[in-house]
Amino acid sequence: MKNKQSGFTLIELLVVVAITALLAALLFPVFARARARGQQTACLSNLRQLGLATSQYAQDYDSRYPYGGDPTDLDSYGWAIKLKGIYWPAVQQMQLNGQTIPNVMAGYVKDRELWHCPADNGYEVIDNLPLSASPSSFQQYGMSYTYTTELALEAQTISNVRAWSMGPPYTEHDPAEVPLFWDLVGSWHGGPTKSEDRSNFVMLDGHAISANRTRTDQLRNIIFTIPDPNQPHG
Repeated sequence: MKNKQSGFTLIELLVVVAITALLAALLFPVFARARARGQQTACLSNLRQLGLATSQYAQDYDSRYPYGGDPTDLDSYGWAIKLKGIYWPAVQQMQLNGQTIPNVMAGYVKDRELWHCPADNGYEVIDNLPLSASPSSFQQYGMSYTYTTELALEAQTISNVRAWSMGPPYTEHDPAEVPLFWDLVGSWHGGPTKSEDRSNFVMLDGHAISANRTRTDQLRNIIFTIPDPNQPHG
């Protein structure tokens, strides 16, 4: 007697491949969102710790914020045109002195990985200015976050910050509404679509938040001098 050979027909194989592809299409967005949530949680934890370290720094320096810059300050020419370049000489001096925020705060942030957002995948343009970071901002510049450098340039103190919205109605903000550090690129967090993009912030009062694009734009448009409606900032 001959043994009957068993195996898959071509149609059966095609059905299995089709089912596998369908399951992958359904599960990939779920896995992508779960991964993004994990990265967001780690990033928010980093920011909270950076906020705490900044408070400790200020306690030792007459309530002043760290006098240093991030890549958008020291490695682009944004300050040469922003606010008519009034901060540019000070930023140039920071460049010469190597006053990056991680360097300035090295005594308060022992673990350099706190400056690393796990979702950091680099960029080529920041605020419409060319600034290349490859393969990541952390590897290129030693930090994945941006700093509200005006706090230092305006000689703000941790106990007496005054801030306003850049545009009408020029609302005044308390420290809980003013960012200290945040993601350099808002699209690092969220889901697979642009509408889900989010940015993480740590505010001056130390609490960290995740904000959608609309809220991110609001938080980034803050100034530390009383606004003059006749001379709008840009």
